[in-house]
Amino acid sequence: MTAAALYTRIARRTFSRMMAIWTDYSRRAFEADSKQFACANERTLRRILRRHRNTEFGRAHGFSAALAAGSPAEAFRRRVPLSQYSDYEQALHRMAMGERNVLVSDPVIFFAPSSGTTGKSKLIPVTERSMRNTVRTLVLTRSVFGQLRPGGASAARGISLVRMSDNLSTTAAGIPTGDASAAGMRRAAAIIPYLYTTPLAAMQIEDKPSALFIHLLFGLPERDLNHVSATFAHNVVYLFRTLEQRWPELLDSIATGRLPDDLVLKPDERRNIERLLEPNPDLARALQPELEKGFENIARRLWPNFSFVAAATTGSFAAYMETLRGYVGSVPVCNLLYGATEACIGINVDLDTPEQYALLPRSCAFEFIPLENTDDAEPRTVGVEELEQGRQYEVVITSDAGFYRYRMDDVVRVAGFRNGSPRVEFQFRRGTILNVAAEKTTEKQVADVIRSLESRWLRGRGRVLDYTVAAETGVSPPHYRFFIELDTDSGLWDSAWNQEAAQFLDQELAAANVDFKLMRNARVIGQPVVNFLQLGCFGRLLAEMPNSNAAKIPRVVAKPEHVEFLVGQSIVGELILKSGSIGQ
Repeated sequence: MTAAALYTRIARRTFSRMMAIWTDYSRRAFEADSKQFACANERTLRRILRRHRNTEFGRAHGFSAALAAGSPAEAFRRRVPLSQYSDYEQALHRMAMGERNVLVSDPVIFFAPSSGTTGKSKLIPVTERSMRNTVRTLVLTRSVFGQLRPGGASAARGISLVRMSDNLSTTAAGIPTGDASAAGMRRAAAIIPYLYTTPLAAMQIEDKPSALFIHLLFGLPERDLNHVSATFAHNVVYLFRTLEQRWPELLDSIATGRLPDDLVLKPDERRNIERLLEPNPDLARALQPELEKGFENIARRLWPNFSFVAAATTGSFAAYMETLRGYVGSVPVCNLLYGATEACIGINVDLDTPEQYALLPRSCAFEFIPLENTDDAEPRTVGVEELEQGRQYEVVITSDAGFYRYRMDDVVRVAGFRNGSPRVEFQFRRGTILNVAAEKTTEKQVADVIRSLESRWLRGRGRVLDYTVAAETGVSPPHYRFFIELDTDSGLWDSAWNQEAAQFLDQELAAANVDFKLMRNARVIGQPVVNFLQLGCFGRLLAEMPNSNAAKIPRVVAKPEHVEFLVGQSIVGELILKSGSIGQ
């Protein structure tokens, strides 16, 4: 063993011990908080009010008076109205221009834009304290997974598909703006080599297909690789699809230590990455037999200790699960963290219920709007102690990022309680409801009918790779337009598929949503339209979107330029189902 290899082994073991101490402390603190969740969450509210009481917002809304009241939570609710992002835009603009003490008392170190795929992009302030909250939560997820899956929190490394973008911009005051995940990765640059196989030099590659190739190039030699993590499940699917399509070139690069000429890399990126490669023809020969066998359960065949995939899989992302399962087999696939740019909301604590999240009492202060009240002019909220199992609520948070009684638009279902801590299941986002005639078709209902389309209509003729829906209201009657990408070769396409699929989706939507059925029978809503898309269409659309780590295909597409792009990528012109009523 060389001196460098020995040093690396010692450094990894030391890091592993330090991480074990940190994660154990985080786990014990979380479990203690869970047993007295309501009290712990009220302490969080008190801390936020105390810290920001002398801000412009805190003075205007009487934070100090609320703290002095017998029940600070009740006083806070009386003094501060429910809010949404538009209520903060002017204040955030002033903060971006350099004004301090507007919404938060701490200096803003970063502005993180939201994905902006479903509407106007948001700009979320990040402070040192809010960043620490996020880091603490990420450490906690590692601890929890280590408990549930032996080896999950070990020193074994994984592949992270988060890109450390170097294309940062700044506000007029010089405050950096960019992707929040990438910012966190940059701040943790010193420990990245102990967590992930991809070198730092390769984590800034802009071209997504080239970046996936590089991730695999450094991941394949890591025999002990134990996970892949990404923001969304489709990124992991694209990684394994790259392996399936380009494995001969990957083996050639491993054998020769040279990169393919067609990778879209800057000259310095190519030089820096090739400098890290050492020709290893023996490894290439050892990997070849497994890759030649095919790609069913390829993850465990290449990496015997492969333990989990961490990525968003709930709601609309469930559409990727069947494809992903083909690559990774039965290993756990779940999103360890439920949250948004504004705040971390909950963590997954039980692999048997991968779509349930235990709320985090230290991350932010929670309130909830019962689903039946979400459209009220002044909806009432309930506290954690008033939640009822089985009911649905919209999440409302108060956070260190300067959002007070802020409506997340996320609707969750209370699945149960763990040590007194609510466990919730994400249901849908209020902004992604299809609602052309008061029928309110939810994101989950759309995801369910797409899964039904794949299992009951396609029946082995292909798999759904991705999809989105547009609500077309400028026509009479208004209708839904489905854009669906299959893995089927367009040369084998049957032109009748559009009409058959439209009819199938029409029937399934009526079965899933009684209001849709009523509106269809009354001819208030028209029949769906289906556009099947060219293979790779959604990947090309994602490549054009900013904020690559958070970019995702919106399940309800509203931007005209996105709709125009998708229509232009159709394989055949749509065939609209003849008018008629849905069966009674």
